Amino acid sequence: MRIVGKDVEMVKLVNWSKATELELNMGIGDIIKETEADVVLIPLGHKRLVEYIKSSDLDTSEPMIIRLEYSRSLIKEIERLKREGFLITVVIPNPNLSENKGKSLTTKK
Repeated sequence: MRIVGKDVEMVKLVNWSKATELELNMGIGDIIKETEADVVLIPLGHKRLVEYIKSSDLDTSEPMIIRLEYSRSLIKEIERLKREGFLITVVIPNPNLSENKGKSLTTKK
């Protein structure tokens, strides 16, 4: 799957078919494009989170965004990613809003 935006290069998406309606309503694609972070985390419930990783294809050097789901503690995942040197944005969804943009927090490198 690929997305094309206004003045945006094509990006290969991995595992996006499993994205929840909450993620899609948040406009996660726009959030990922707007942030400088390497990783975007979205907590979906108790010890349930989704991780979006900005990467590139090793063969073609084409940019890609990988979506992974975990059953882990958000704090432990943030600590692990910070130890590995990633810049992280955490987007807290607000399920009460129909057009859910959420709140985002970004770590410092």
